[in-house]
Amino acid sequence: MKPSDRVRINVAIVGGKGCMHGRARGFDDRSLADMIGNGFISDGDFASMPSNVFVHHNAAIKFAGRETQDGRALLRYDLKSPSFRSGWHVRLRNASGIVGVKGWFLADANTLDLVRFVFAAQDLPPFSPETPP
Repeated sequence: MKPSDRVRINVAIVGGKGCMHGRARGFDDRSLADMIGNGFISDGDFASMPSNVFVHHNAAIKFAGRETQDGRALLRYDLKSPSFRSGWHVRLRNASGIVGVKGWFLADANTLDLVRFVFAAQDLPPFSPETPP
């Protein structure tokens, strides 16, 4: 499987309750679905996925090495969560399914603050457009 489109969205968690999304500069009041359009879109996982990994321990985490970006020392970790632990549901039209998650994150080597968190669905269900018939 190869990704056909990739969209980069900035996310801000507002008051620990909701997310605001934006592209390039600033944030937008529109929903994520309105900003992106078609395809697999998930709204709200930006707060719940890190919580699922760091609070509920629903992923295997493996140290992957040290990196430096813009003079900042970082620690990289890979993560993987099978579908039976991820709790991540995807929907497309009237079909839905639970998928696994694979990703990685960077933490500041001095403060251990989360710098970047990247994740993607794996083991997509049969109704996925990317899954061969």
